[in-house]
Amino acid sequence: MKIIVVLFLSAFAISLFAKERPFSIDHRIQLEGNEGWDCLTIDSFTNRLFITRGNHIDVIDLKTEQLVGKITEHIDGAHGVAFVHALNKGYATSGKSSKVIVFDLGTLKNIKEINVGKKPDIIMYDDFSSRVFSFNADDNSVSVIDPQNDTILKTIKLESNPEFAVTDGKGVIYVNLEDKSLMASIDAKDLVVKKTWPIKGCNEPTGLAIDSKSKTLFSACANEVMAVTDIASGNVVKHLKIAKKPDGAAFDNGLAFSSNGSGTLSIFKEHSNGVFEALQELETQKGSRTMAVDPNSHNIYLVAAKYEVSDAKAPQTRPKILPGSVELLVIKK
Repeated sequence: MKIIVVLFLSAFAISLFAKERPFSIDHRIQLEGNEGWDCLTIDSFTNRLFITRGNHIDVIDLKTEQLVGKITEHIDGAHGVAFVHALNKGYATSGKSSKVIVFDLGTLKNIKEINVGKKPDIIMYDDFSSRVFSFNADDNSVSVIDPQNDTILKTIKLESNPEFAVTDGKGVIYVNLEDKSLMASIDAKDLVVKKTWPIKGCNEPTGLAIDSKSKTLFSACANEVMAVTDIASGNVVKHLKIAKKPDGAAFDNGLAFSSNGSGTLSIFKEHSNGVFEALQELETQKGSRTMAVDPNSHNIYLVAAKYEVSDAKAPQTRPKILPGSVELLVIKK
């Protein structure tokens, strides 16, 4: 009888440990000012979070959770940030001036301004090719920058406006093309578009994440699905149900995430056999549409704010942010 009880308890304990612990909002960090925000980018080398906010970029030390600096020089419409640690440089897009701002990672001071395509948005550094890629929304192009001398190597034309992009770390960059619901792959060495194909069942893809191990892409789509694409075939193999107004996407530690502006974080677990399990629809806050996941701590960061009541006569007008309400949400297991 004792043996039976022990076996039963052991099986029960195993089932408990096998179950994923839920995520929750652990705490909130007050941010200065009433400006809106766009992308959140973590520099895992220095343990800092960069938040693009209108005409400046907030830099948060993730250990102390304090604001340690702001990038303000020549920023007008900040969207994305990238890092080249070997050269101690950072790169930020200034959408309204159609420039990329180069800054010193230590001092956060401006080094140079580079003219790129119209309304640069997402920007990334590809370690494989040692190049910086600025994705320009208004002229459907990619400006490729040589960080050694901060000059434009080439401008790559795309079929539609680019949104988020990822690298496979082996010389290929993937980017969502929003208006035409397409995916494009770019050869990071030869600087040409290798292929463009439709993301079936996905309207207006924005956020994009990659699992390099399983060779899978995750696109957050406006029609409330996350499209899972097999890189080898280019086929969408799964549509995962998410909430309204998605923008950001991430993949970390076997989990795929979609941050949704309607006020939730959709979380899925990827199993080895290609099966995806819906783990959680975490209630966050309205407007928390972009995100960053710390690869070291696995904490998730979103920005949210409270808004004035919308004018019924002008429903398309973006509501104003209430003073003192902008916060950084820290999500943990």
